[in-house]
Amino acid sequence: MLRFVYSTRIGAPVEVVFAFHEKPEALELLTPPWQKMEIVHREGGIRPGGEVEFRLRFGPFWLRWRARHGEYQPNRLFTDEQVSGPFRKWIHRHRFAAVDGGTELSDEIECSLPGGALTDLLFGWLVSFQLARLFRFRHHVTRRVAERMAREAAEPPAAG
Repeated sequence: MLRFVYSTRIGAPVEVVFAFHEKPEALELLTPPWQKMEIVHREGGIRPGGEVEFRLRFGPFWLRWRARHGEYQPNRLFTDEQVSGPFRKWIHRHRFAAVDGGTELSDEIECSLPGGALTDLLFGWLVSFQLARLFRFRHHVTRRVAERMAREAAEPPAAG
């Protein structure tokens, strides 16, 4: 089993950062330009029972991936778990913690490749490398969008 954690401090309240993740368009915004992805089906958002099925381009191949959301604690945590897809096992915990007026965002992934422990041992470094690249992008986007949302919420309404 592989374990990956990526954390970032964001200068926006935890409610704003969590609300961004609840937006229907969040997954598309968090998909990097180098990763071709198509949503096949989506229902229920990030609350328990919500599902998303998408196709990912992997070299010359398209991989189908279906994930179901499980745990949900507003402004603290939500999880998704692979129902079917490229991994033998995939559990993703999105954690949010209020810290000094901002948010500590942590993505924690437990996964295993097809083929079990030997495959994890041989190719785990590549999975970790790709996840680090993906989550650098995702956290950059989350910081930019959430901090903008927080600034806009704090601005006084324009005088009319």
